[in-house]
Amino acid sequence: MFRSSHLPRFVSFVVGMAVFSLAAGAMAQTNWIGAEASNWSDPSNWDNGVPDSTTDATIDADSGFGIGNPILDTDGSAKNLYVGVNADTHLTVGANTLAASVDIYLGEATGTTSTITQSGGTISCNMLYAGSTELNTSGVGNYTMTGGTLTVGILSLGNQGSATFTQSGGVVNNPVGIWLGDAKTENSNGGLPATPGGPGSATYTLSNNAVYNGAVNDISYIAPWGGYGVLTVQDNAIFTNDNMSVDLSWSTVAANAIINVHGNAQMTLTGTLTLAASELTTGTVNQDGGTATIQRIDKGLGAGTYNLTGGTLSVSKVDRMDLVNGGARVNAGETGAVSSLSMGLSGPVSNNIALGKTAEQSSNYSDTWAVASWAVDGQFDTMSHTNYEENAWWKVDLTGDDSNVSIPGIVLTARYDGYTWGLSNFFVRVLDKDGVTVAWQGKFIEDPSEILGAGEDLAITLPTAVDGRYVQVQLD
Repeated sequence: MFRSSHLPRFVSFVVGMAVFSLAAGAMAQTNWIGAEASNWSDPSNWDNGVPDSTTDATIDADSGFGIGNPILDTDGSAKNLYVGVNADTHLTVGANTLAASVDIYLGEATGTTSTITQSGGTISCNMLYAGSTELNTSGVGNYTMTGGTLTVGILSLGNQGSATFTQSGGVVNNPVGIWLGDAKTENSNGGLPATPGGPGSATYTLSNNAVYNGAVNDISYIAPWGGYGVLTVQDNAIFTNDNMSVDLSWSTVAANAIINVHGNAQMTLTGTLTLAASELTTGTVNQDGGTATIQRIDKGLGAGTYNLTGGTLSVSKVDRMDLVNGGARVNAGETGAVSSLSMGLSGPVSNNIALGKTAEQSSNYSDTWAVASWAVDGQFDTMSHTNYEENAWWKVDLTGDDSNVSIPGIVLTARYDGYTWGLSNFFVRVLDKDGVTVAWQGKFIEDPSEILGAGEDLAITLPTAVDGRYVQVQLD
């Protein structure tokens, strides 16, 4: 069996590729004309009949025909649903079920504002885009939810345009994750950082008894690609997610992101909260009430701050930074709950003897990107990457001469963007100075269904300190 290594700090990842054949044929399409008031189910309100799961449906209130915005008066469906492509539009769902077999687009055109209001019922789709998805457009998409259920794979708010999602009730099920302020501003917005209310910006506010059930074994992003995103959890709202990256611009332009926790709100992150994941980014958490329970807090290369002035913050693990709790320092890697803190500088673990040492791997996926040395460069958003080959390996030379060094433990870190499913069934070895003799080895994660989360560490403590020159990681 052929595999690529997939250790973001040490080896590579697996990327699947599929080739699709598209059969020629006309795409079913129907447009809202609103000829008979507002009922979704009335065929005369559509120019090509009521949509079904195989039909793309477009709703534009100023189509020139219509007299009203649609109301879902019975169960409805569509393939792709476009709400406000060329005009201000308002779709109301108070009961019943609206199922898009593919995606929902809300607020596409520059200069327009479109809204979905949900007070009950159920809406489902693969992806929901609010705010323009086309480059160089800046439409506004607003979603107001007071009840009911929204089930969506990816919730993308504020892509090229801007968006607000206001949830004061109901339940959002979002198993893949949220992209909040997903600007991609290296291609739009003049290459400038996104600003509140401008292109590439979004706010998501949960209040009252609203519930958000988020990503599992995946990452939610606030302000990726140079965006501006604000997540506010307040009153008695509940927000649950796995991993969350606050500001990840991939070295494009500055990004700004804020999380606010107020009142009696509960925010639970079962994975890693990464603040300011990339250079030039600013990630901030402001908590003045409620309870935040976080498995791990990690600070990237930008400016990250956790301002705690009230409520309770419980942290199981802190990595790559220091937290200051009333003047007492909680060192990187320790565990504990803190009552007030501020971020220290990011940087490598002080006793990392692999830092900056010579590394090599069985092959290079690229001559300039993800080379072997990137796994030990002290940066937390880089990785190494081999070609797809059998028994791919990576190793580091800890001494650089004909000598050994004492090795009490080894830490492998999974890559930060969530593509960690290839990290399984591998050996970790300590090799003697001859580069051949195995001084120690262990096999890890033999069950391929068990993987590390994004940015998660695998800490290996050797039974006794082992002398060796090389550490090698190799897929079985």
